[in-house]
Amino acid sequence: MKNILKYGMMAFVAVLGLGSCSDWTEPEAVKVVYDGVSDTDPDTYNKYLENLRAYRNNGHKKVYAWFANNGSFNSQADHVSAVPDSIDVLVLHNPQHVSGEALDDLNKKRTQTGMLMACTVDFDAMKASWNLKKELEQAGGAVAPEWNSFLADSLSVALGHASDAQMDRVIASFTGQDPAHLTQADKEQYLADQETFFKGIYRLEPGSFLRWKSGSIILEIQKYFEPSLQPETGKTEREWLESVDRVIKDSVAVHEIAD
Repeated sequence: MKNILKYGMMAFVAVLGLGSCSDWTEPEAVKVVYDGVSDTDPDTYNKYLENLRAYRNNGHKKVYAWFANNGSFNSQADHVSAVPDSIDVLVLHNPQHVSGEALDDLNKKRTQTGMLMACTVDFDAMKASWNLKKELEQAGGAVAPEWNSFLADSLSVALGHASDAQMDRVIASFTGQDPAHLTQADKEQYLADQETFFKGIYRLEPGSFLRWKSGSIILEIQKYFEPSLQPETGKTEREWLESVDRVIKDSVAVHEIAD
């Protein structure tokens, strides 16, 4: 009986103790703020940013980095502000997911550090997407659009995302092929794809020069060299064969020389 009474009293005291502690055991949120160098020494930090922006323009080899932006800020790693300042060009995987908050983050990084923002327009990804639509069409799904129209529309959408995200650069990803190894039909399609995908991008022809003015205003494109081919006569067929053989051997000998 004495043991029962003793244990009963202990349980009663324990309950009273828990009740009396309920007021001060409730967890409270505490905001912990860690001051960065921009807060502790703003003058030094501003000088650092000034030197960093000047460094961007000194002709050094550029450092590119790819950033998997997912449209949310679940952790500090999702913020562009967490990207090392040593990066010259930050390439976003998903420019279509740049929210207003993320855009503010990008612009702050760009303004403070001079870092450029870019995204990739991927031809192969567009082709794969269209092939999938064709497979679904054959399986009874919706009719897929014509390839050329699909490519033009996809390119327009991709460039629209780049514009909305205020990208400084757009990287065109295109797997080139050697037309010499394509059938005539494949070659025509390959050239048509290039014309659509690289619309507005031109190559300066060999033997030409271009004069331009700041602001990308082209003033003049001229040929400075035009080969003049005069057929030779007076050689026999054997002499021509020997001449061609000698030129080929000389060319191979030159290319065998190590750098």
